[in-house]
Amino acid sequence: MIEVIILGSGTGVPYYPRNSSGYCIKINDTPLLFDMGAGIVRRMLEAGIDYKTTEHLFISHRHPDHTSDLIPFFFAMNYTPQYKRTTPFYLYGPDGFPEIMKKMMDIYPWMLPRHFHLEMKEMAKKTEVSGESWMVRSQPVIHGDVTAVSYRIETQGKVIAYSGDSGYCDSLIENAKDADLLIIECSFPSRLELKGVHLNTREVAEVASKAGAKKLILTHLYPFCDEEPILEEIRENFKGEVQKGEDLMKVNL
Repeated sequence: MIEVIILGSGTGVPYYPRNSSGYCIKINDTPLLFDMGAGIVRRMLEAGIDYKTTEHLFISHRHPDHTSDLIPFFFAMNYTPQYKRTTPFYLYGPDGFPEIMKKMMDIYPWMLPRHFHLEMKEMAKKTEVSGESWMVRSQPVIHGDVTAVSYRIETQGKVIAYSGDSGYCDSLIENAKDADLLIIECSFPSRLELKGVHLNTREVAEVASKAGAKKLILTHLYPFCDEEPILEEIRENFKGEVQKGEDLMKVNL
């Protein structure tokens, strides 16, 4: 069984209906976490995801709306009364991310693992990690001047791709090739654009069509995306299924 849970479908702009970025893909009850923006630890609680039993977290890039809840997440793993974590935790991120974590831990030493092993791995181009019934591969994407990666998850004959934050680029299309589900940022309606940083609806449709993705879930939605016809704009140039992501939405594959 594969269950995708949208923990945060928003951005760094405070907006009541949407938390910052965070996602969970549960494979036979094994949760794989993707990004850890503000409010995601609480969203995990609301979604029934136990931080004590999670073991894998993939970070797409170092912007705070994708990483800021790393602080309370590690704090909870260290300092929950009557609980001592002894199982390892695996943290994956783009090139240079382990150094970012070390700097965070210098400022917040309470993040340093007390009783468990933390293994950090840089996910460079097409780096793969795997578990009992899953494989995750990274692919660098463009996102302004920040090192960023998208992720491709293969499990049980299905492919799920997660764009992270990305501008339009061939590597994003490659990573989403023939995806059964593409979780893709859609920051802007077609009337706006920020080339090389974020995607608008026209670019989302082009990426999805060229990749041959079957279904889209739109995420990283700024507040004005709830006031404009972004679904209709994408459907003009993409013939697959598309829906707007919502916090705590669950999709089974």
